[in-house]
Amino acid sequence: MSKIIFVIGPPGAGKGTQAKLLVEKTGFYHFITSREGKNYISSHMDDPETARQKELYDKGILFEPEWLIGVQKKRAEEILKENVSGIVFDGSPRTLYEAENLTKFLSDTVGKDNISAVVIEVSADEMKKRAGERLVCSKNENHVVSTRLDAEKKIGDPCKKCDGVLQKRDLDTEIEERIKQYQERTEPGIEYLKKNYTVFTVNGERLVEDVQADILRVLNL
Repeated sequence: MSKIIFVIGPPGAGKGTQAKLLVEKTGFYHFITSREGKNYISSHMDDPETARQKELYDKGILFEPEWLIGVQKKRAEEILKENVSGIVFDGSPRTLYEAENLTKFLSDTVGKDNISAVVIEVSADEMKKRAGERLVCSKNENHVVSTRLDAEKKIGDPCKKCDGVLQKRDLDTEIEERIKQYQERTEPGIEYLKKNYTVFTVNGERLVEDVQADILRVLNL
């Protein structure tokens, strides 16, 4: 039976990096909710509701839960039909509605005991600091550079992974709004998971490799 791991955390917690490392370790499918949502949008822009979701996303506001759940269920069902060993959800669930409805669907599909979550905790000050240090590729936002780790990198430099250039990510200029969204919308979902599923909390204000080691330890991987 396939396993489900949610990697959750506030903006700048490093959940994308940790999810990617976890995928490399387990071979699970890397389910990046924002990517799946944007891929769906790009092929359904003739739908007025989908076009409205793009407008919200461009403003730094989370996709509306009802719309997002439909996209997630459809993709997760397609992925699980491929007999993958598991899925790592990168940054989901992001709302209480999503936590309740996505986990219900997944519980019915893979069983409640095969679902767990890791919450990466960092302070608000650390979130703001990391957002200010992050540069992303103009062609692929998954190509990320931290100027804290690579002080020589600057806006306009070529991306090492493709033919794009480094720039500030639009969402990082909306960090205050994103922190507010996390506190108001994501944290209630985390509390729901804690009451109903296995949830581990790790300190994200450490070296990447130390955080990953802690995640592997709590998940017994």
